[in-house]
Amino acid sequence: MMIKNRMPEIATVNETFATFAKECDVPTPIAMKFNLVFEELLKNVISYAYRDDEDLDIEVKMESTGKRLTVTIADDGVPFNPLSAGAPDIDAPLEEREIGGLGIHLVRNLMDDVSYHRRIDRNVMTLVKDIEQEGGAS
Repeated sequence: MMIKNRMPEIATVNETFATFAKECDVPTPIAMKFNLVFEELLKNVISYAYRDDEDLDIEVKMESTGKRLTVTIADDGVPFNPLSAGAPDIDAPLEEREIGGLGIHLVRNLMDDVSYHRRIDRNVMTLVKDIEQEGGAS
């Protein structure tokens, strides 16, 4: 699916994913994890990937094998690998923590595999969740 780089589009992705998840028998806890991931990643892409206010496309692909769920988010914004940031120090007192990094930390912890590639002038994030490991569909 293609969406525009506008915040209301995140709800469209979540609605489309809800339909997809139902059709593919994705367990509700896994679908909820993807909703959080979409919120975090798409919000960052929409907020930071584009230098102007022009309407541009973000591509979201969803695939299921019944055992594994793969989602790819691709944008043509400025090159940025969110996985290059180090893990935040979540044990440090709140007032000593650096700003940022918690969102990608959350994404890494909710998914089984997260990868980034820059392909043909596009940022491509691939998210993988093993359904069977979560006690889901068989």
